[in-house]
Amino acid sequence: MPISKYILNSDGTVPSSVINGGYFSVLNNNEWPQDRTILGVVSKNSGFEEFTNIDSLKEYMYSVEDDLDSLQDRTVEEAAEWLWNLQ
Repeated sequence: MPISKYILNSDGTVPSSVINGGYFSVLNNNEWPQDRTILGVVSKNSGFEEFTNIDSLKEYMYSVEDDLDSLQDRTVEEAAEWLWNLQ
């Protein structure tokens, strides 16, 4: 099961392909309730952008580090490794 970026459905519900999500969100340019890009574990072939390795996940998280909702007292490295290990 891959780690992916996703947004909520237009009615505010979590997409059915999200298995374990709601982590480390950032604001995007969409209208509410799709105004946050969220990280989580999704089913294979979900159609969402999947991270193929931990380095690509870390690269993304570093690129949005200043905007990440909450690292929950973790560094980007620690947060990425924690998330990667959920899959």
